[in-house]
Amino acid sequence: MNLYVDNEWYRNQKIFLHSTATDYSRCYQLWGSMLTKENIIKSLQPAKKGYIFFYGPDIGMIEKQFKINIRDNYVCINLLSVFRYQLPKRSCYKLESLEQDFGLTRKIAKYKKSIFNIYSDFHNVERKKDVLLYNQDDVINLRQLKQIIFKKYPISEKELIKRRLK
Repeated sequence: MNLYVDNEWYRNQKIFLHSTATDYSRCYQLWGSMLTKENIIKSLQPAKKGYIFFYGPDIGMIEKQFKINIRDNYVCINLLSVFRYQLPKRSCYKLESLEQDFGLTRKIAKYKKSIFNIYSDFHNVERKKDVLLYNQDDVINLRQLKQIIFKKYPISEKELIKRRLK
């Protein structure tokens, strides 16, 4: 089963929100006292017989903060590198740009314009739900983008494995 992962962190490079979804599941999120090494490890278990897909430095950030060796125990694929390979003529590979070009919408988009408010809003009781929805959109839209792009621009298993995080 494949797993899609997205995290939120701030300038201190400490993850404060970890989210996952499989090919068919809803998004699951960990934060606060639930954001532990043990729970991170459990959250990755569905990918034992599949791939972990992410966009950017998420796996490295988890490994650094929680002292977990993910890349040697799972097949981790940074979709940023895959999309650069599959869509070489794009001028922009930001997730927001890809979402717009492939017709995906968000419930909460304000953090795409300014990421600096995400940390303070997460710690504000009235705005926390916006951050949770924003991050949920990150995971679900990443999954949808992968499905759309892989269907439109097929990539071989061999090419995909070439882009494995090492």
